[in-house]
Amino acid sequence: MKKAVTFLIILLLCSISCSDDTVSDDTDNDSNDRIIGTWALRAQTNSNTALELSACEQMTSIVFAADKSTETQRFSEVNGDCTLASSSSSTWQFEIGSVYEFALPGQSKLNHDVDFISTNRFRVIYTVGNATISQTYQRQL
Repeated sequence: MKKAVTFLIILLLCSISCSDDTVSDDTDNDSNDRIIGTWALRAQTNSNTALELSACEQMTSIVFAADKSTETQRFSEVNGDCTLASSSSSTWQFEIGSVYEFALPGQSKLNHDVDFISTNRFRVIYTVGNATISQTYQRQL
């Protein structure tokens, strides 16, 4: 009986003192970061007014690469033709929480609060002048 009690005490102490030493470090999400991939613009609001995006405008995209580089393309219709309005290369960086530093298509590099609506959708909200812009992007598979 003494041996059984001693064994249970040792077992209990080991289970209490041994914990998972894995530390979640959100400061560097490297290649497994959920933002990595190709994302296409699917919805946009301007000061809470939904804008109807054409098929051409929905070709606007951001590519977040594992090496922290980005490629952006913004498309618009000009005289009925879909044209590449702007493209750029830059870098991205995870900051903290849900904040990433990157450039949106046609914009400069800023910190953006990224709201992952699901695994394959995110929303970013930013201000231009007095207007609050919300853009929703969908992962391209």
